[in-house]
Amino acid sequence: DFRCYQQYTNIDWIESEVKIYFPVDDSEFLMPVSRGADFVISVSKIICNKYNVAGKKCYFINHGLAPSFEKIGRQKIKNLFEWKKNKKIRVGYSGNLFIPFIDIDVFQMLITQNPDIEFHFFGKTTYDSSQENMIAWNEFLHKAPNVKLNGILSSEELSIAYCNIDAFILCYKPDYKNYHCENSHKIFEYLSTGMVIISTYLSLRS
Repeated sequence: DFRCYQQYTNIDWIESEVKIYFPVDDSEFLMPVSRGADFVISVSKIICNKYNVAGKKCYFINHGLAPSFEKIGRQKIKNLFEWKKNKKIRVGYSGNLFIPFIDIDVFQMLITQNPDIEFHFFGKTTYDSSQENMIAWNEFLHKAPNVKLNGILSSEELSIAYCNIDAFILCYKPDYKNYHCENSHKIFEYLSTGMVIISTYLSLRS
């Protein structure tokens, strides 16, 4: 059960020997109940604490890493990350560019103030056309000469594309209701490359 908070009140109807409830994102609809599951786990310590305060047990686990990223991270190819003379620095970001927690102002500042750096974006680029800020953000991304939009790639394709990236970026802005700057799956993928990570605040240390 992955965060079907509003759709179901419990998962008793699932015919399985073991049932796991795995809320991954906080929400106003998230209540500290087991929902009929045998175990409750989360990648968020804030969510786990909600359960602990309510006298329930929620086990913390961290994000995992897809085998394709692990394979690339373990490769010892001599020239894989060899710096080439006059090579442009490439900064990469993976994920939906139009979620409400993207810090658009900071992203635009970084892109505008660093015209000699290529910003490579991987992920979903559809957006809500009723929101003016998203329309403006979309226009900016398509007009900026140092932005490359690569769309959605498979895990294997993405891990290979990462080999051409010199640094990775995570740029979020919390609302402290649905997003708390706590944890991010893409950090594990970024770390697997051994390259620099430029990030806004994340509270999780271990």
